[in-house]
Amino acid sequence: MNPAIRNGLLVGGIGILINAAMSALLGFCGPFVTLIAGGVAGLLTARALAQTPRSPVATQGAVAGALTGGLMLIGQMIGAVGAVMIIQASGSPLLIGDASDIGTPAFWVGAIGIAICFGIVGIIFGALAGAGAAYLAWRNPEPPQYGTPA
Repeated sequence: MNPAIRNGLLVGGIGILINAAMSALLGFCGPFVTLIAGGVAGLLTARALAQTPRSPVATQGAVAGALTGGLMLIGQMIGAVGAVMIIQASGSPLLIGDASDIGTPAFWVGAIGIAICFGIVGIIFGALAGAGAAYLAWRNPEPPQYGTPA
């Protein structure tokens, strides 16, 4: 399996759980969690592609970061639905709007729409962090050592 896909799925799968919890607590932190996860996926991809030139490693890091961000979008949406359910169950006051709006479909559509917007920003952050981390973590392949035997 391609290291970018493998590492993107691995970090993104773990990130779904972390991002769902973080988004339920504080929704706008989701893209920053994705930024960190995309960087980790890019770093792991760069380490797996040790004998590859620098530019393709950065491209593969961007793929791993974007795949991580795409999976973490799912966590962002799960966290938004969880936050709305917590607000609805606890009856806590809203910062904006009327408390009678909580059960309406418009409230749910708005919450999921905001989660999708934050998730798309997270995908962009993840791809940029993955490319940057892979570019910086690239190691120059060692040239073969041709010497006389001792």
